[in-house]
Amino acid sequence: MRVTIAVFDDRVSPVVPAHTLLVVDVEGGREVRREQQRLRRETPHRRMCRIANLGTAVFVCSDISRPLEGILTRRGVEVVSHVSGQCDDVLKALLAGAWSSRLSQCRTSDEVGNGHAWPQAAIRK
Repeated sequence: MRVTIAVFDDRVSPVVPAHTLLVVDVEGGREVRREQQRLRRETPHRRMCRIANLGTAVFVCSDISRPLEGILTRRGVEVVSHVSGQCDDVLKALLAGAWSSRLSQCRTSDEVGNGHAWPQAAIRK
């Protein structure tokens, strides 16, 4: 499964579309490969299509407009938004099952936003 995180300075980017993506392949709940990809200057719509075309199953970001989120969800990408923090910390929380996603069916009591339960360290304040 592929997780893609919008990145700015090793943190979850405050806006989407970001210019840099952290693309992480996950197998059996563990990271097996990661790479950073720079996105070309293109329209936000094209960037969302590129994210989906990477084979992304879960896209993690801070803020995303409904139209851009719709582009991803219509292509089968689960969007986990309203997340902030260091990318490594957010990825560890995701892999540990800190909120419900395709990676885990585990939930915490700290439900926020679009139905996902967030780890306290990644809650946008």
